[in-house]
Amino acid sequence: MGKFQKKFDDLMSAVTFAEAGEFDTAQEFLNDRGKVLFATKENQTDNQAFTYAMSICRRIGASLDILYVSSKKILSEKMIKLSEELEKEGIKYSLSIRKGCLQNQIIDYTNVNKGILFVVIESSRNLDDDCRRTGKKMSDAWKSMKCPLVVVSELEKA
Repeated sequence: MGKFQKKFDDLMSAVTFAEAGEFDTAQEFLNDRGKVLFATKENQTDNQAFTYAMSICRRIGASLDILYVSSKKILSEKMIKLSEELEKEGIKYSLSIRKGCLQNQIIDYTNVNKGILFVVIESSRNLDDDCRRTGKKMSDAWKSMKCPLVVVSELEKA
């Protein structure tokens, strides 16, 4: 009975939004297939990791949440171009700009935002440069995440 009630509630919510002219919101209730979180830092955005996140969203019909950690509240030119690529591909996305430690921001984001299927990050040696160590290993902090972490490594150049 629980699944039926959830589907019925979603359907009625979609009808309500559609009647109010909010067609995009109505469609979200009908087609919500979850979200993929692509997390990156300023000046370290990796095309390979972004392409992976975008293609998986396209294949499973998920939307893309972008978590951009920057010391400034301004998007880089590269992130603007990647956002334009998402629009061209017709992939729904949202963008959140935050300051601080990328790892902590990812954990906070996944704790607050429900429906994240998994997190995609680029492999980077300085991923946790801005993180304060509190006595436990940073790798232990990843274990507290509520979803899987996908690390896309850079190709080695010969």
